[in-house]
Formats: sequence, C-alpha cells, structure tokens
Amino acid sequence: MPMASSTYDGKRTSIESVSYRLERLPLVAYLFNNDIIAFEERPIDATWQYTRVIPKKLTGFDPLSGFVFVPSRSFITGFLSGQAHYTSQVQFAASPAWLAYEVLYAIHDFLHSWTMSQAYLRYQRDLSDLTAPYSRNLLLGLLSISEVAATVGLDYWYLSHFTNPHHPEIKCLSTHYRAGDCLTIDNLVQHKCFFYLLLSQYLPYLDLPMTRSSINATWFPKEQRQADLFVKLMKAWTDYCYGTLPSPHTPPDQMIRSRISEFATLICDKLWDATHNHDFGCFNEQGVTEKERSWHDAIPPTQTDYRFFNIHSNPDWLSLDFLSSSGTISNRQYGYAVAQYIVSFDKVSCREFSADDFKSIVVSRNIGKLKEWKHNQVPIGRDISSRKTLIFPN
Repeated sequence: MPMASSTYDGKRTSIESVSYRLERLPLVAYLFNNDIIAFEERPIDATWQYTRVIPKKLTGFDPLSGFVFVPSRSFITGFLSGQAHYTSQVQFAASPAWLAYEVLYAIHDFLHSWTMSQAYLRYQRDLSDLTAPYSRNLLLGLLSISEVAATVGLDYWYLSHFTNPHHPEIKCLSTHYRAGDCLTIDNLVQHKCFFYLLLSQYLPYLDLPMTRSSINATWFPKEQRQADLFVKLMKAWTDYCYGTLPSPHTPPDQMIRSRISEFATLICDKLWDATHNHDFGCFNEQGVTEKERSWHDAIPPTQTDYRFFNIHSNPDWLSLDFLSSSGTISNRQYGYAVAQYIVSFDKVSCREFSADDFKSIVVSRNIGKLKEWKHNQVPIGRDISSRKTLIFPN
C-alpha cells in the first residue's frame, strides 16, 4: 500500500519528524509508494517489544513467501496508513527510533524475499526437491546470498550514506560503519568486492573474486559472528520444514558452487546499481507468486519447534492446550511459544505483566499462571493462520 505523505507545518512531534525524513529517503519512497513490498499484517501487538516485556521480535520472517510481515499494532502500520502516531497511543522516548527501525527492517526483509524471488526465477528446476541434498544445499547457499544482499545493500551501501548525528533514529540496522569516516575503509566497503568478502564469511567454500582482502574495523567481527549464526539458523529451519537430511551437510559439488557464484554476481551487480546509481527498477522484478513456489510446501515436522512454528495456525491456540505436551523441548523453544502467545493480546488493556513474569513462566513452565493471566484479556485476532512455519529468531 502506498504510504500517505506527511506534511510539514513546523510543529511536528519527534515521531512525525522521523516519519517525514523516512518518506524522503529515495529507496523508502520508491518501495513504499509504488506498492513494491507485499505486506501482510500479523495479529500481534508490538508494544510488548517496545516496552521490553518480551525481549523478542515476534513479527516472523519467511524469505520464501514473498511477503514482509508486520504487527497489526505497531508504528509501521501507522506509517503505512499515514498515521504517524501509533494507534494504541502508547508514546515514549524511544517511539521515533522504533518507527525508523521497523520501516528500515521491512526493507531488509524485502531484500531477502526479492533475492529469493530472483533465485527461483533462475533455478526453479534445481530447487524442485528440497528433501534431496542437491536442492537443499543450493537453497542454503542462496539464502546466505539473500542475507548478504539485505545487509550490504541496505546498511553498507545505502543507509551508511544517510546517517546523521542530528537525526540518530535513521541509521544502519546492524553496523556502526558510516560512509565518510575513514577513507581506507570506504575504499573497501564502497566496492563490489565487499559483497564477496562478506559472502565468504557465510560460504567459505566459494571461489569468489577479491575475497582475499582483509578489513580492520571494530564492527567486522560482529558480521563474522552473524554469518555463523545465520548459517546455523537456516540449516535448522530448512531441516524443520523439509526434513533432516540423512547425512550431514557436505560441501556442495561443483555444479552448486557454480550456480551460487553466478547468482552472487548477478545480485551484487543489481544492488550496486540500485544503491549507488539509484536505479531501483530491478526491485519491480517480483518473479513468481507464492502459490507457484513448490519449495514452500513444507512437509509435516515430527516434533514442533516453536522457533519456527506459528501458534496461530493451531485452531486451539487460545486454549493453551498446545503447551501441555511440550515437556521435552528446551527453555528457549518454550520461550518462543509463550512469547508468541503473550504478544497476541492487546498490551494496553492487559493487566500488569512484567519481563520478570515472562521469565518466571518460561522457567517454571507454569501454564496455570499463564491461563490465569489471559483471563478476560483481549486477543488481537482470532482467525486461524494458514502459515504454519515462520522464522522467529532474529
């Protein structure tokens, strides 16, 4: 949906000022005003995250769906409808920062989906059986490219040029790098070789151009850690959706490496033109619709993993019965189940519920306490979702 433009009357609040500046970022304006991003609201209240009661982002993510998910109660939904203020009228000092974060993170997620859409256009036959090692290893490589595309394209090649200490809310999502601070670093980052350098942290088996370069920056070790976490998360997610492969993932064969390398070059070139020449036309290439994606037909998992299972797809999610048989899962997975449940209710109308209450329920697994809390609470929505799998860790 096109965003409604804010007007400047010299009397805007801080959140309205951030909304005004976001609208004037060329990439934001192009993607939002031309209906490039397919948004889908999820029935959750982001205020739980804003107030840090729930220390998790529960919007959900699926780079294969073609959609960017947003909470139905959030600053970004107000931004999309032209209402700078959050509809629940919860306002606090961090409100402008949350608005900027949500809008820019939506673009990050879009770049994931756009990259995977481009991949499907080119490798549909190669991705026809995700239960087989060949297709799975190719998919994992393509997913890594999508993360590098979202990180390098948005943070390093685009937002780093717009960071301004006078407007601290609009900044890179995952790095402290700022273009112009150090010419030596800029000469590497503002070059296509940086895309390949970062990708080599995810896929070290690839023979990519100019990946022997090194970078001496305080923020680069974080990118290396993120690469390791992302690769492990995508393996866990694809194993959950399509079944664990009978043998450990081995380094892909030459055909897969060739496919991944050629696709990395394609995406790198497109993003370079978009971010440095403001040629955003490539983002109109949406590829195929979700219904045409055979890779999205996940097989039923043998055991529920709440890092990836959307509780709203369970017809009885409100009753909490789905947690009754969860004794064998880890506290981390249990935490995602409880967190998904809590953010499904309106924060403003809820009785007092603190971060300590959340931790206590997760550790004790006291379903009775959770049932007592939810008595007379107002769920954001009651519809059953058709999306059984989403990625919740971020």
